[in-house]
Amino acid sequence: MAKPSVSAGAMDTIRTGDRDKAMAHAARLADEGRTAMIQPYLDMVEAEGETSLIYFGGRFSHAVRRNPMLAGGVDPLDPESSRAVELRTPEPDRFALAERVLGELPETLYARVDPVRLADGAPVLIEAELTEPYLFLRHAPGAAANLARALAEAVRAATKGQV
Repeated sequence: MAKPSVSAGAMDTIRTGDRDKAMAHAARLADEGRTAMIQPYLDMVEAEGETSLIYFGGRFSHAVRRNPMLAGGVDPLDPESSRAVELRTPEPDRFALAERVLGELPETLYARVDPVRLADGAPVLIEAELTEPYLFLRHAPGAAANLARALAEAVRAATKGQV
């Protein structure tokens, strides 16, 4: 796959086994002033979708399963697309992987960690969104409150002793 490093909903992403096509797409993105990524296509994403674990202030908030973007034209950003997203309880090994990944990164107000399962069953990270991730707030009761609580804690910490 060739895609921009900053995108949403698989916008400007192509799936091809042709190296020349992938490199040409990456070059077009670069010509537009964008940074391109080349990553292997993982067919298990087609079968199982992606699980996204959402964190606020370093604490797990909720998880969703997203249907594959390139398979059926599903838009996870479209509030009317009910097929696109469903609330999930992450499997323990995916949760442990997400916790390990976040443990290696600087703390952020919010983060989205997207693991998938390889053919041998092992979970692997395909994406960690730390800037402008889609947080699926409308899909999880309490998610917006979790974000508000983390934001309030960050503001209190930043302004402690400055009054």
